[in-house]
Amino acid sequence: VYAVDYRLAPENPYPAGLDDALAAWSWLCAERPNDRLAVAGDSAGGNLCFALMVKLADAGRPQPVACAALAPWLLLCPQLVEERRQRKLQTDQLLEDHPVGEPSRMHNRENSREEPRRRERKGIFVRTVQGVQDSILWRKGAELLAAQYVGDADATDPLLSPLLASDDLLKHFPPVHLQADKDEPLMADSEEMFHRCQRVGVPAELKVYENTHHIFQVNPILFREKARDSMESINKFFQEYWQLNAPDPTAATAASPMQES
Repeated sequence: VYAVDYRLAPENPYPAGLDDALAAWSWLCAERPNDRLAVAGDSAGGNLCFALMVKLADAGRPQPVACAALAPWLLLCPQLVEERRQRKLQTDQLLEDHPVGEPSRMHNRENSREEPRRRERKGIFVRTVQGVQDSILWRKGAELLAAQYVGDADATDPLLSPLLASDDLLKHFPPVHLQADKDEPLMADSEEMFHRCQRVGVPAELKVYENTHHIFQVNPILFREKARDSMESINKFFQEYWQLNAPDPTAATAASPMQES
């Protein structure tokens, strides 16, 4: 496992972090030419993973064999983020005003070990964190952090907002495994990327959790079972695509179903 100590904003705005990621990838490919290499990241690190794949696709260079990302930040343009948020609010209000019975769900009710998912109640910590995530405080904080990273560049550039990459670039992506909490702000990024990958034939998985928070995996004491399930899901994904006998990702077209724990 190699961890990239890439330069951080605001001291080093775009493209410093991506340049470091590309340099690290190029070095690793030269050092381990016969190895199968995968990438993984969470939140802003997930952004770099996808931006790297956009960069490689645009240059016609080989891709990683797989990518795993925990709640990646894939849309850094605040105007587009707000437009999407308003559309969701309108949709939620429409569904509230005109209920259509039990809503259909794309998620199943089992964890990665195919055990029934237990019904849970939100604790005070989760309720508090989710309240912050759904507040203007979170949105303004995210806008500030995005602006510090974007600097003078265009936030709609796919190297900054990989969710805006063209289908022609996206179809070169390797198999992708995404995870997010269903109520966190970046759930929309993972969900959109999942569907876009599916549409262009890239094998994709989206594992959705409930009653957690953004990158809950860093809190394994509070979310012990879910953090373990998260790691087991990533391990299962990498076993499928990272092993020596794994299928050629370019030959695979079927996408895996969304899951929920």
